[in-house]
Amino acid sequence: MSPTMSQKKFPQIIAWSALLSLLSVVLMGCSPLEQLKNAAGKDENKNIEIESVELVTPEPVEQKPQVPEKPEEVKPIQVVSQVDGLTAFDLLQQNAQINYKKYDFGFFVEDINGIKSSDQYFWSLYVNGKQAEKGADQIILKKGDKMEWRYEKIK
Repeated sequence: MSPTMSQKKFPQIIAWSALLSLLSVVLMGCSPLEQLKNAAGKDENKNIEIESVELVTPEPVEQKPQVPEKPEEVKPIQVVSQVDGLTAFDLLQQNAQINYKKYDFGFFVEDINGIKSSDQYFWSLYVNGKQAEKGADQIILKKGDKMEWRYEKIK
């Protein structure tokens, strides 16, 4: 009786399967992570020496300041001065991400922590509960002064 076509190909299929299996074991065994796992095994006291590690950090995604959908839900930025002599502007810069413009009259804060002023809302400065009558760069704080930036509707 002569062998059928499928009986002739059976040894070839077995050979290719074995080759692919061997190749996958070799490739998996070569990965640095697998080598570390194998080297460490179950003995936690083994020292593993690593020659170099390359850390890949993603580029920061810069978000543009935006006007919030619900401005009335924006929480005020509150900071208590821990020292004498800082301006309200300096204290804000130390405690928040801001964008501002400098004018002849002083600094105008355009956005705080990604929340942008608009034609209807702006950031208003209060010190110890009272609305500021000067620019943030002209207000010298004392230790214990409470600075608060509120996102308010323009009247």
